[in-house]
Amino acid sequence: VGATKQDKVKSIIESDSETKGMDIVKAILPKDSVNLLNTIGDKDELLPKSITFADDKIKAFQEEEKNDDITAMYSNGNIIVGNDFLKENSGRQVRILIHENLHARLYNLGATRHKKFLNNMTEIYDDFSREIAQDITDAENGNFDAIRNRRDLSDAFSDDSIKTWIDNI
Repeated sequence: VGATKQDKVKSIIESDSETKGMDIVKAILPKDSVNLLNTIGDKDELLPKSITFADDKIKAFQEEEKNDDITAMYSNGNIIVGNDFLKENSGRQVRILIHENLHARLYNLGATRHKKFLNNMTEIYDDFSREIAQDITDAENGNFDAIRNRRDLSDAFSDDSIKTWIDNI
């Protein structure tokens, strides 16, 4: 019997690899998705090289933040994941790794530049959240043509593929 996705991801995290983020991507995403990711440039800029498994630290951070949805964090130069991260679907795991790696990169900019960047990003985040909320509502109501029009998607994208995309955002 082959290893589960969770086992593969945890094994990579616990390895001595210096490209853990990309190793995880290659292990959990379809080859077409990996190939698409390869077209965007330097993956070292996008994905973390090092990831630490420490479920106890994630649980403590969840309690501190009063947020059980936290599955990963950046702390003291480390991207840390726990058991809840392993339970996420593949697409979400990759987004979490990219997100946490962005925290690491911003931290390395220094406090002033980091704060300025975050302030500038708030408006973009709010706009994105509003758009996604509308997509979710339209999908729940079966209004996929509105999503196609808003996102400039061709009719080649089926309702099911749009729903899957929205479910994994």
